[in-house]
Amino acid sequence: MPPGKRALLQLQTTAPHSSTSTVARNSGWLSVRRDPSNFKRPRRADEGDGSPLPDKILLGIFAGIIEIADLVRCAATCRRWRRLVSCEAAFIVSSRRRPGRFMPPLALGFFHQRDGAAPRFIPTPSASCRFPDLQEPLPLLVPNGRLVDSSSRVVASRNGLVVVDLRHSGGGGKHNRALRICVCNPMTGLQHTLPPLTGKDGVGHYACTVLTADDRHGENGGTDSLRSASSYRLLLVHSRRGFTAFRSYSSDDNDGGGWSPEAKVTGAQLGKQQMGLMCNGVVAPGGRVAYWLAKDVVFALRLDTMEASVLAKKRVHIDSTRLGFTPEGNLCKVQLDRAMNKATHRWSVRVLGISTNGLHSGDYDRHERWQKEYDIWIESFSLDNGATLKLRWFCERSGVVVFTTDHWIGGGRISEVYAFSIPTRTLEKVASNNVDGNGGNAWENFYWYEMDQAAYLSSLAEPGRMMEDI
Repeated sequence: MPPGKRALLQLQTTAPHSSTSTVARNSGWLSVRRDPSNFKRPRRADEGDGSPLPDKILLGIFAGIIEIADLVRCAATCRRWRRLVSCEAAFIVSSRRRPGRFMPPLALGFFHQRDGAAPRFIPTPSASCRFPDLQEPLPLLVPNGRLVDSSSRVVASRNGLVVVDLRHSGGGGKHNRALRICVCNPMTGLQHTLPPLTGKDGVGHYACTVLTADDRHGENGGTDSLRSASSYRLLLVHSRRGFTAFRSYSSDDNDGGGWSPEAKVTGAQLGKQQMGLMCNGVVAPGGRVAYWLAKDVVFALRLDTMEASVLAKKRVHIDSTRLGFTPEGNLCKVQLDRAMNKATHRWSVRVLGISTNGLHSGDYDRHERWQKEYDIWIESFSLDNGATLKLRWFCERSGVVVFTTDHWIGGGRISEVYAFSIPTRTLEKVASNNVDGNGGNAWENFYWYEMDQAAYLSSLAEPGRMMEDI
């Protein structure tokens, strides 16, 4: 069924969140950005667009548009269309397929912790221009308006959602295996405190990621169960004695709701040390396979069969490699030169991919070769020869490569965060920190944040904010 018609059939359908979690809503970044005087709904007489079509028909048309850029142009046409696109963003994106291009405006900034402090968010300069109320440092909130304290930590960030581990705030020391998780969307203010995993259900070393409605790709058996734009599944792999285990949490009652039973992962397993070093996971379009980058392997897990495999064992340097997907939906790894090319005095970003021909069953050849798709040189960027670079993040939706530099200025060492946009070839300095004499990590627990597509369309409500390069 065409996406526009399918969306019309779902227009009156809403998916409730699971009653097994605590749900709260604080003021999100979208709400503090909007000036109520600018957001007053205009009279219908002032919205004249010359179209006799009712709102419901227009929404069905908008829901069938694949490219976000085309939706932005629609929103810029007139006040009525802007109102429909921004106010009904969740409905419009509910039937969209994966866009065929990167969307740079989705990248907003990063969370990090330092010196035992609570997680803080630092926006990019461009995000601060688009969202003037995003001024550093921004704390995280959990339900009841409490601030996330220094005993909590961010453990995943993907598609507009941030996953926070709250278990350490309850005490119990390093042997406390009770897992308390909060999943929040800073843009909308929506927060879920998940039922804790305690006793025999508690976990030690683990890695997690989230599967959201943005992972739809029109494949049967994929994320069709995520009927609401705000629905998600938390995917969690953890160590048990002798095997790797898996659990998931669904926010949607239509998908069963709550925590799933623990399942045993077959085919491959990860040790505790590898589990502790796993980077933020990514999910294949359609939601069938999840991938994590560990110390020296790419770990792939089929979510329907619980069968795991290792896609690569060589030339995976975790400090200079991150996983993601190309706009076409192919698994890729992004690598950054850790030292300057002495011949060109430049650094390069290398993108290597595995072609899946649009299929994401997880049945890769274990010896599948990564093929170079392209190299990108970072221009207008000069550091001394002793500088080192560390790749921190690859934003799979916006195409932004985030890295830090470590170099000497005067008598001290300084670490700086940069964001390089692959689609626009622009480089943006985001933040800087002094490095202490003990060689400590200036950007501990680093997690980049991209807003989801619905939040981006909702942000178009204010006029004059729609001419961003997308």
